[in-house]
Amino acid sequence: MSILSTPLELISHGGAAAVSGAIILAAECLIFFLFALVIRRLIIFSGKKEVKISGRVIRKYVVPEHRKWQGKASVTVLAQNALEIEVENRFFQFLPVSWKYDRISEGDQIDVAIQRGRIGNEIRIVDIGPF
Repeated sequence: MSILSTPLELISHGGAAAVSGAIILAAECLIFFLFALVIRRLIIFSGKKEVKISGRVIRKYVVPEHRKWQGKASVTVLAQNALEIEVENRFFQFLPVSWKYDRISEGDQIDVAIQRGRIGNEIRIVDIGPF
């Protein structure tokens, strides 16, 4: 038996080697899938210019303080100000800085900097006015 084995070779040997081969194969598939998702995200939005268009604030709200899992620990996430913005007949949630949040009220027309994706007509809000 060689030191370097592929997962399929381990599975074909049977027994305990098959179990370890299946685990290694699953881990390799997971790493490949995550790598493909990262590459897809980079392809969609990398190198795209920001476009400034008009949007409308649908509602202002506060996401309350809550606990969230990050890695192996549960951490407390502080309360955050959030806006629901309508851009091109689609609704997006955006978490602005506090001074921009304070200047905006519901129903206002605001300038929104967005990025349009290359694939699938995706839109991402980058910032809101004033710039």
